[in-house]
Amino acid sequence: MKTVLQVLPGLVKVLKTEGGLTARESGDCSDDDGNSDVAHDSTHAKANIEGTESLDLLTAIVDALSHPDLSTILETVTSIFTKSTAYSKNAHAMQHQECFALRPNTDGMMDVFRKAFLSNIDDIYNLADSYSSEHNLPVAVKRTAQRGYYLQIPAEYQNSLPDVFILPVKKGKMIDCTTEQVFSLSSRSMENVADLLLLTSQKIQSTLEICRQHYEVRRECKCVRSDIALNYTHTIRRRWRACQTPSHCWTWYTPSATA
Repeated sequence: MKTVLQVLPGLVKVLKTEGGLTARESGDCSDDDGNSDVAHDSTHAKANIEGTESLDLLTAIVDALSHPDLSTILETVTSIFTKSTAYSKNAHAMQHQECFALRPNTDGMMDVFRKAFLSNIDDIYNLADSYSSEHNLPVAVKRTAQRGYYLQIPAEYQNSLPDVFILPVKKGKMIDCTTEQVFSLSSRSMENVADLLLLTSQKIQSTLEICRQHYEVRRECKCVRSDIALNYTHTIRRRWRACQTPSHCWTWYTPSATA
């Protein structure tokens, strides 16, 4: 929503420039001398009508996209969400974006949960480093949505795996395992994420309620949608009528009969 609202002013500017609305607004009376000649030519008259309808539709779209309520909605959204919030296809990255999507210092409980979440994650990585140096083996931190955070060790250490590592599962060339401390910290971090997502969802819902109060924007969008559908219907109807004349009909190839 934030990205779409931010690009609307630039889109309106492009539509005005490329669609000829700027020139039309500045020089509507420049075509008065040629109207008498065009009126006698039916072909030019039809083209002029189609161009006028297209410009009217473009004007309606530009007016809807320039509605002042859209600026109000954008201010409301930007006052709540951070500038760095963006969509990500990675599930873990997207969850992190959702947890830190809202601006800090807007909700005390949310700030507490964020600090606790970051502290738990830092403790997990610090434990992995301490295990690696203490037992002289490479230890990596991994995460899945089902299991949370866990440790990964090369399978060559399977026979000499220290007792501190529990729940070992061999997967290819690696061993997935954890420790009591890592398991506890992972559970806490998942609880922090659940609390953050709940608070974020509540804040987003309150923001949507503010946006829904601007029904004028919804009405304008429905009008533009109706105009687009009507213009499309008229265009198809004109082309269908044109195809009824022999000069515009498709000529199907019929092979001649051979003796």
